Amino acid sequence: MDSAREYLRAHRYPEHVVAGGLNYLLDGWDAVARSVAAGEVLFQDDYLNDMDGRCILAEMLPNLAPDQQHEAASRIATADALIRPHLISTAGCIWGSENERRHGYTRDFHWWYYHRPSTVDESWRDF
Repeated sequence: MDSAREYLRAHRYPEHVVAGGLNYLLDGWDAVARSVAAGEVLFQDDYLNDMDGRCILAEMLPNLAPDQQHEAASRIATADALIRPHLISTAGCIWGSENERRHGYTRDFHWWYYHRPSTVDESWRDF
């Protein structure tokens, strides 16, 4: 088994995430970045889940085998560079202050939890 799947299984992620492994998460982050950059309106709950995928990548990265780590870091950096110009900083964590405290999210490291797409509809809640 590769180091990504070992990490995902050890941290009890859902089986579809474990089965998809690193490429599933990287492809997902790339797709979200392209979607946000294109100005597509995303549902808030879907976006929150997409940001959890980005968080998994960040937490998993140091635990990957060197060959996987290099590829993952490169793909993450590319998607990050694509999405960041299309995000707006939020006043607080998009998962709320309780989750922020419980999980130890910080604006500096977990930047994706402190931004939202610049294009949203009226269904989005404020943060």
